[in-house]
Amino acid sequence: MSFSITDKAVEKAKSIRRSLQLPETHVLRVGLQGGGCSGFKYDIDFIEAPADENTYKFIEKDGFRVLCD
Repeated sequence: MSFSITDKAVEKAKSIRRSLQLPETHVLRVGLQGGGCSGFKYDIDFIEAPADENTYKFIEKDGFRVLCD
């Protein structure tokens, strides 16, 4: 599996995280859940970085971290 994030997306995500008053240690989690018309729906949220990071795939760009479970 491979995914990437654009510079513009990083900029916007950092802005949203600031507006939610979340610390910079929170990461953007992207996942899929069963349900929806096509069988899956995206689950996107800011979470505290997990203690066991080996369970997830991370990407990092400009100091911003995204994880996919």
